[in-house]
Amino acid sequence: MAGDPDAQIVVMSPQGTSPDGWPSSGFCAWHDYTGSVSYTNMPYELDAPSGSRCPNAALGGKLDAFSIVEGHEFAESVTDPQPSSGWVDANGEEIGDLCESNFQGVTLSTGTFAMQPLWSNNDGGCVITPGSSTGSATAH
Repeated sequence: MAGDPDAQIVVMSPQGTSPDGWPSSGFCAWHDYTGSVSYTNMPYELDAPSGSRCPNAALGGKLDAFSIVEGHEFAESVTDPQPSSGWVDANGEEIGDLCESNFQGVTLSTGTFAMQPLWSNNDGGCVITPGSSTGSATAH
């Protein structure tokens, strides 16, 4: 995995921790890179205080924050793997940032999951389209 530009590492922090000052940092999670590997720092979202901008149970599911926030960060790490060097708009916003707080339930064969749409230049707006996957993910 080291040095693989197609890899993404997700650092899932345990309950009760505050990576980089979270949640007072203003972010629900964030992505960055080291060398050529992209990673997401994913705090334990259920620890976010009430009234936080982090979507704890956005659509009523206990784990909504994980599917919404990690989906947001994963998409941004693909389109902007070295923050501010990939796809950003004129204001420095990434594809997930432009569509924040517009949560939807997406039904797949394995259940319904809370997700947020992503910006599409093609559609000129935020879209959520279940598509086919050509890749795979391996947990380490």
